[in-house]
Amino acid sequence: MNEDARHKPYEERRRLVTDKLLVMQHCYAARDTNNYGRFIDAFHGIDSVPVIIGTDVGAWFTTPERVKWLISYDWTEWGDVKVDPFGFRMKECGRYDFVKVRGTLDFHQMRVWDLEIMILFDAIDPDYPCVLMQFTVPRNMVAPACIINRDAEAMKRHKAELSFLSSGAQGTESDYANKELCRQLLEELNCQYWNNVKFVLRPEHVLIHRDADGSLYFAGTGVMKECASKDQIPFRIIGAGIDNGVEMKLIELEISRPFLSELG
Repeated sequence: MNEDARHKPYEERRRLVTDKLLVMQHCYAARDTNNYGRFIDAFHGIDSVPVIIGTDVGAWFTTPERVKWLISYDWTEWGDVKVDPFGFRMKECGRYDFVKVRGTLDFHQMRVWDLEIMILFDAIDPDYPCVLMQFTVPRNMVAPACIINRDAEAMKRHKAELSFLSSGAQGTESDYANKELCRQLLEELNCQYWNNVKFVLRPEHVLIHRDADGSLYFAGTGVMKECASKDQIPFRIIGAGIDNGVEMKLIELEISRPFLSELG
């Protein structure tokens, strides 16, 4: 997609992202729910459908009410979040800008974790809305936070998340779109990631939104099966692609291994 098709030039969009991240940093530092309106003004679109927000300690949040609840919960119950408004990476993914920003999560109990936030902005829309956001803890990719076949409560929560996704995926896209996306995702994951891991991801457990021009973004939940230990570790996946009606093409994807909690 050429620059003329985008509403704002690349460097101007980078400045916009910096401004938005500065607002995020202020709101997460203040931890005052009265700032919710300011946060929404900065991340326009986050309070409307279709938007998808994920966090490593909870399920996917896809409605304005659940998004507001999540952000309010973060500010009142979570640790102290700090982000780098200037050191982010931004990749053009067709219609969307895929932004990855590093930060820290400080619990003030001698625990400070690295944090990554992935954000997808619609670069064609003149309002530059946020359509997808995910908070992840990179340490979980090194040491998984839960193994669901060893923890009955974690398995219960994992199944509840899959059930939620199944209900949300119905009617959002054609069966073909979900199946083809899953086929490509699994091909990519099983070829490019660990040799001793088998990825399992079902079409009904992936949420897809496709714009009129065929651009799409997605989020889903699956299981990584360790071939040697037989451990089953849940994973979440987000990304962007394009479907022109003839073929579907992945442009970007990111995976994370979450905690499983009662959040949401």
